Amino acid sequence: IGIYANEENIDRLLERQKAFLEFIHQMSELLAMKLKEKSETMELEATVKKLKNNGFDFSFDYIVGSSSKIREVKAQAEKSAGNANILIQGESGTGKEIFARAIHTASGKSNGPFIAINCAALPENLIESELFGYEEGAFTGALKGGKLGKFELANGGTLFLDEIGEFPIHLQAKLLRALQERKVQRLGGNKEIDV
Repeated sequence: IGIYANEENIDRLLERQKAFLEFIHQMSELLAMKLKEKSETMELEATVKKLKNNGFDFSFDYIVGSSSKIREVKAQAEKSAGNANILIQGESGTGKEIFARAIHTASGKSNGPFIAINCAALPENLIESELFGYEEGAFTGALKGGKLGKFELANGGTLFLDEIGEFPIHLQAKLLRALQERKVQRLGGNKEIDV
């Protein structure tokens, strides 16, 4: 930071030198404070992003393997990292969730949450309320104020439905509607919520 004066204004500058130096000092402190604030904001944003993604920030580099098949699958997954619904198939333990997290990180939704739910681990009578949420009084034992479902919690991010093959037949139409229309309706509710 500096002060410039042409020959005509040098005398005026020298007369008010102390005031100008104080001005420069104040401006430099203000700039330093703003830079520190920006740095702290960036650190906080990185922490929030990491917490939203359950502490994981996977990229395709985390997926180990050098065979032509694994390179082909990684390239296909990387290319599909967008707004599409993606079906990842594979035997148990082959790293489907790692692929899902890498796709999430590579997508435009990486600042949003990554929510994973194992459909096979939930009792059939809880799956609907867990995925779609519920309104207060929807059933006996419903929480006061209702509860957000996983679709709403993942809004702006990624919802990973593990073991989707175990999803009950009678709820598949509701799941299909949610995936196609990108709208959900809470259990006991009557309005559609965009997700």
